[in-house]
Amino acid sequence: MVLFAKENKVTVRHMADKNEYIYKTFSINMSIEYGKWYIMRFMIINGYVKAFINGVEVYASNDRFPAGNYHEPHLAVRYGAARFEYVKIYILA
Repeated sequence: MVLFAKENKVTVRHMADKNEYIYKTFSINMSIEYGKWYIMRFMIINGYVKAFINGVEVYASNDRFPAGNYHEPHLAVRYGAARFEYVKIYILA
């Protein structure tokens, strides 16, 4: 999941086991600004992909996708810097 400041866009991507299932960039009805904190949540639950920004759902897949095996979860910043108060990864057993 990627936020684009000033463009008010988000990218949602789900890739598992080298298969890219979702890669979509779209406008959202919220102002994304530099220097402001956002809570980003990305989940795969029962095969459905959902993405939230500050508690507002911005994406929900219509189709179910496999979760796969993740070996390289990562965070990246292009042309800037990011600060994180905390990062949590939850796995439901």
